Amino acid sequence: MIQFTNVFKSYENGTDALRGISFGVEEGEFVFLVGPSGSGKSTIMKLITGEIRPSQGAVMVNNFDIGKIKHRHLPKLRRTLGTIFQDFRLIDKKTVYDNIALAARVIGKSNKEISRQVPEKLALVGLSGYEHMYPGELSGGEQQRVSIARALVNNPKIIIADEPTGNIDPVRSLEIMTLLEQINQEGTTVLVVTHEKSLVDRMRKRVVAIDDGIIIRDSIGEYMPPEPDPEPEPAVETPLPRSDELPAVTGQEPAADIPSEPETTDDPIEDALNSDEPIRPIEPNIDAVKEFVQAMLDSMLTDTADISTLAGTADQSGVVFPPVEETAPESLAAAEPAEITDPPRDYDAEPRERTDSEVPAESIEPGTNAEIAAEAPTRDLDSALKPEDTEPTAKEDIDDGQIGE
Repeated sequence: MIQFTNVFKSYENGTDALRGISFGVEEGEFVFLVGPSGSGKSTIMKLITGEIRPSQGAVMVNNFDIGKIKHRHLPKLRRTLGTIFQDFRLIDKKTVYDNIALAARVIGKSNKEISRQVPEKLALVGLSGYEHMYPGELSGGEQQRVSIARALVNNPKIIIADEPTGNIDPVRSLEIMTLLEQINQEGTTVLVVTHEKSLVDRMRKRVVAIDDGIIIRDSIGEYMPPEPDPEPEPAVETPLPRSDELPAVTGQEPAADIPSEPETTDDPIEDALNSDEPIRPIEPNIDAVKEFVQAMLDSMLTDTADISTLAGTADQSGVVFPPVEETAPESLAAAEPAEITDPPRDYDAEPRERTDSEVPAESIEPGTNAEIAAEAPTRDLDSALKPEDTEPTAKEDIDDGQIGE
């Protein structure tokens, strides 16, 4: 269908539009031609339609050699092509029907054939009943559908769409691309030049990318597939030379290795943790512990020692004695107990009879006044601990002399 072989194209102003490109489009394919502005896309389109000739190389379109074709054969070439333009190129003073019929009359079709094909192509693009409307009465998407119907009226082998969605909104752009895909499924080869990355990615068709007159990619898929992440270069470890391997300065001895002092902070604990030296446990000072214990014993046994004198001091191991109360405890040896002696006895006095209170407890007979006297202190204590509302017992009534009253 379309074949470019090592094609160069230079313009009179010295611009090299194409620089040795080669690619082909087979019958029934759907191909996107993408690239930045000035990359050479428009030059490819003009070569396909026969508007210009290549400076070098061969361009074949539907068995026509574009480099050698005669001028009188160009209409025959163009009858095999259907072109869709970005700016629609409709005649404002003619109806939709007349704009489509004009393309059929140019190639010599009869009015009977035209009257049958125009409604057929309008139905294909979804514009049935629009025959008597004018382009100014249609939206941009509708005008582009009329342009597609005009390109299809002669049943071309190839549809060439030059930025067909450039002047319509994204929703209508998707509708146009879907319509072109349906046309392609019926057997028509479709070549679309576009900048619409989202549409290209959505369609998942063949993509030929050109830049600065050179084909840089020809693949199926996205507009610009993501480049693979570069593999990280393996790290090369360069061993550092030892001090004895460094070249010595003439006339001087090699400098000796001076160990660097570790950085220190105001926190001794953090310095110890960051230090490379092992942490050694603190050994207790046995002598200081003995002195502390002896001082504690002396303060307990003497009334002159005061434990408060140790408050705030520290032994050699760093242990600080806690402060104590201001008032020292009373000395345990401050007062001696009074000596208990028996009262003096008069051995010359006549013996007297013991009272009940002087009788030993083991010699008191039950039921006597002595028993009652011996139990009196206990009863008084028990009665003091009882609640006030406790009623007296019979025995207490007897003791109080209330019986018989």
